[in-house]
Amino acid sequence: MGLKWLSTAVSVLATFASSRASPPPSPIDPTTDRYGYTTVVDDYRWLEQADSARVKAWVQRQNSYARSILDPLPDRDAIRAAKHEMETGTHVFYWNMRASGGIFFALKDAPPNEQSVLVALSNPDDLSTERTIVDPNALAAGGDLAISWYRPSPDGRFVAVCLSDHSERGEVRVFNVATGQATGDVVPRVNYATAGGTVSWLTDSRAFLYTRYPRPGERPDADLDYYTRVYRHTLGSATSDDTYELGNEFPKLAEIRLFSGNAGWQFARLANGDSEQYAFYERSPEGHWSKFLSPSDGVAQVAPMGDRLLLLSTKSAQRGEVLIMPLHRGASFTLRQAKQFAAEPSLAAIQSNVVPSQLSAQSRVLLVERDGGPDRVEMRNLAGEFKGMLTMPAVSELSEWADDGERAIYCVSQYVAPMQCYRMDNPARPLAISERSSVRLEDIEVVRQFATSADGTRVPMTILHRKDTPLQANTPTVMTGYGEPGGERPWFNVNVRLLADAGVTWVDTHVRGGTDYGMAWQRDGEMLKKQHSFDDFVACAQRLVGLKYTDPNHLVIEGSSAGGLLVGAAMTQHPELFRAVAGDVGIYDMLRVEMAANGHFNTQRYGSVHVPEQFRALYAYSPYHHVVENRKYPDVLFLASATDSHVDPMHSRKMTARMQAATKGNSLVLLRTSSDDGHGTRTAFSEQIEQDSDSIAFEFFELGVRLKR
Repeated sequence: MGLKWLSTAVSVLATFASSRASPPPSPIDPTTDRYGYTTVVDDYRWLEQADSARVKAWVQRQNSYARSILDPLPDRDAIRAAKHEMETGTHVFYWNMRASGGIFFALKDAPPNEQSVLVALSNPDDLSTERTIVDPNALAAGGDLAISWYRPSPDGRFVAVCLSDHSERGEVRVFNVATGQATGDVVPRVNYATAGGTVSWLTDSRAFLYTRYPRPGERPDADLDYYTRVYRHTLGSATSDDTYELGNEFPKLAEIRLFSGNAGWQFARLANGDSEQYAFYERSPEGHWSKFLSPSDGVAQVAPMGDRLLLLSTKSAQRGEVLIMPLHRGASFTLRQAKQFAAEPSLAAIQSNVVPSQLSAQSRVLLVERDGGPDRVEMRNLAGEFKGMLTMPAVSELSEWADDGERAIYCVSQYVAPMQCYRMDNPARPLAISERSSVRLEDIEVVRQFATSADGTRVPMTILHRKDTPLQANTPTVMTGYGEPGGERPWFNVNVRLLADAGVTWVDTHVRGGTDYGMAWQRDGEMLKKQHSFDDFVACAQRLVGLKYTDPNHLVIEGSSAGGLLVGAAMTQHPELFRAVAGDVGIYDMLRVEMAANGHFNTQRYGSVHVPEQFRALYAYSPYHHVVENRKYPDVLFLASATDSHVDPMHSRKMTARMQAATKGNSLVLLRTSSDDGHGTRTAFSEQIEQDSDSIAFEFFELGVRLKR
């Protein structure tokens, strides 16, 4: 990119800035709160009232203002056309794979279908055996219904499917796999937001255990989104006849996951909100529940394997160790008697997907170790002996696994190629169920770099750029991150094609708060230590500048959900480092997180304003409370959804109003609110295209680059 083009781009930006309209006014209506000895004035508390006519009118004006800026952006329509072309026709993606009764199940994305469909294949290497079992696109128009999750019965004859609206409120329906017809079994109020929902079939495939929220009349209306409990449903019976199984003693913020073992054993994992500290319960084949692990035991996962249980423990090993104990233990057994199956890695961290395989030919265990983002996978026999490494490309992730006892397949995701799936006994040839895409990224180089955070911690980042694009001080760059459990993993992002062809480098940061290096890495970026996430992200930006890979005038940051908080905090703490910011369904007012129903669950990760030391930590970094009058901030595009059940869209509304008032037109601050796409996980295809087109067009404009197709 020559200096002449850059000069022209800067001139266009200046002309555009001088001619654009002013943002809609946001009246100040102060509310004063006291938190201990601290007084906090909130000028925009009124924007929390989503159902008020005043707020609805304000959102409409903000959307109109945003459209007046976004629609005329150079290449906006061309980007949308390019995105649609890349995603349709040739892009087919199978995911969330399971195997049962000799059948392989998967969710299938095949745009322009608005939502994923559930398919079944008798042979994952022969697509002619594929049958559609549930198509939510045929059940509701416009992508208004989505499959949140599904569970096939042990014999593969039935599948329980959770169908949810955009708010993620979902019910379970049961379908006959052979015919694709609904059985008529419908269980309401099983799924919602953070606590989610879960099903586990009993051995006879005639009944299943499930979690659900209280029904109206069972608890006060204010408690209907809490207190999940476990019930039992028998096929063919009315849901009113379902029987209670477990959970009356569980806390208000119960998050429960059910799973099955061999010989009729069932298990439940319980967390109190987003604490990531678990208790485990087991149900004998006779139907008796008992608690066998407490949060103090430090076990993150239980994986049944025959007559044994594999335990991923972080109590004495922050990077994780695997223990093994018998399923039939006796009352006197204690966790201290469990034997070590795999020791803590010296560098990487064992992830919470310890995978037991029970292939008839040879039983084995896969230990997934994450090394600052990418995975490596060890194979061991039941004695814990090392049996080699799973064949995987460099900088990749074990993203899928399905095993029916006779056949096992695994899938690998990476940054520069579509997800590839293989049979365990033939890792050399990809299966037909592998992801298909016309987008090619073979010309993209993957570079691993490290930054040094404020406290001296070494933070990894992954840099993607075209091999013929030099990394130099004026290279346009988009940097992203997350900082929550799961972290940032290798994934095939077709948007990189558009960015790279325009000369833009894409950087994925692996900041603390995620599990990129295990539980210690996660805990070092949450609660009172959350500031570490932001320090890490800023350190990555500073490292890119220090390496002369870019400079602040050519660096845009983007983040979604907790990543929105990440970029919001980075922007308010170091506005001089960034050209522009794109925050999608983000959290910005940390003092009001727990006021929303779903926000109560987040207190286990962020803290509560009702605990003095936690309030001080929240207030110290809350982006909304650190916007300074008349300070020059990067240009910002906020994206929100009116039906988001995870992050209340009031965060984006209040942050927009605060920044527009503080900058007084010196920065461009836009809010784009969609009406019905929830938190983004089940966004309809057509709406996702529109969101991506707006974001990329905004970033291109800010970076002074043009689409090249």
